[in-house]
Amino acid sequence: MKLGIISDVHSNLIALKKVLSELKDVGMIIHAGDIVGYNPYPNEVVKIFREKNIFSILGNHDRAVITGDTSGFNPFAAESVHWTRNALSDENLSFLKTLKKRE
Repeated sequence: MKLGIISDVHSNLIALKKVLSELKDVGMIIHAGDIVGYNPYPNEVVKIFREKNIFSILGNHDRAVITGDTSGFNPFAAESVHWTRNALSDENLSFLKTLKKRE
């Protein structure tokens, strides 16, 4: 089986759609963290992850959106976390909470 490995989508819907179109022939897609952050489409991106059953681990931006803790983030990244936290639906926030932590 072919695997597709991606990471750091950061709510970039346009880039995610392009990458997924390039990976249409793989058997499984693995995402190495940071589904959300920076870009303005967190709900749309999380919905795609849920619908396509893309396996992902919890990234630092995902964790910050869940917890609200932006310690160690620069001011721009912290503002992005707060915006994403407010924009994300309860259903999509719950999905992020199911992601496994990196060990």
